[in-house]
Amino acid sequence: MNEISKLSDTNLISEVKRLVSEERRLTADLLHYLCEVRRRRLFAQYGYPSLFTFCVKYLGYTEAQTQRRLEAMKAMIEIPEIEEKIKDGALSLTAVAQAQSYFRSQEKEDRPVSVEAKREVLLSLENKTTRECERELIKLSGEKPLPQEKSKLVSQTHTQVTMNLPHILLEKLERIKSLLSHKNPNMTQAELLNAMADIVLREIDQSRRGVSVARIVNERKCSYVSPITGEKCQSSYFLEIDHIIPKALGGDSRPENLRLLCKTHNQLAAIEVFGLKKMDPFIN
Repeated sequence: MNEISKLSDTNLISEVKRLVSEERRLTADLLHYLCEVRRRRLFAQYGYPSLFTFCVKYLGYTEAQTQRRLEAMKAMIEIPEIEEKIKDGALSLTAVAQAQSYFRSQEKEDRPVSVEAKREVLLSLENKTTRECERELIKLSGEKPLPQEKSKLVSQTHTQVTMNLPHILLEKLERIKSLLSHKNPNMTQAELLNAMADIVLREIDQSRRGVSVARIVNERKCSYVSPITGEKCQSSYFLEIDHIIPKALGGDSRPENLRLLCKTHNQLAAIEVFGLKKMDPFIN
């Protein structure tokens, strides 16, 4: 490993490219070896009921890694030319496995795919990402009814929600996640939705406050009503926005704590709360 640190930048990149190419070649060779292990039933001699189990328990692959390799192995037997596509990186094991899954689904629906058609499908998946391959195969399968949205309680604090999101919405979510990445670079979908909910609620709250304050101001009349006579002031002169619970006593500026009073009744409200003795210097 110390030798790697001594490589120049150019040589390091060159070596990485060489190793990637070697890795792909070895992967293609591995598929041939696995095929021969299956032909000789060596997995059975080693005490395993299937090549799949042999790969997981003896070779140490994960189930997903095993599935991709065995699917690619079967595809390469039927269509040998994909070996070169795997070696040069045009086809990933994941893309081949996705294609194999599509072929099986078509057979289950009594629409078997010919070898030539399989070649065409695999050609359409070359140099595509996993998501792009999924879209290509869905396009070939034809649109199907979307599964119903559902939610399931999975703990005392969490609910699992399954929904169908259009691609354009997913793209928007990814853009928002990118914009919020400075706060949380590894944001989960749940954390993203929570952050978005906070932003929207804050915007709605501010908007409502603005609308409510504007409504109060636009009334342009004092809202004071005498508790003795029931007389409504309704003066339109020297109007002021008053805090029903004063800020000095912990009142906030939410619309429900605001009212429009003329200067006289605003002073009266202060006297009623703080007393004439305390307010007299300010009023007179």
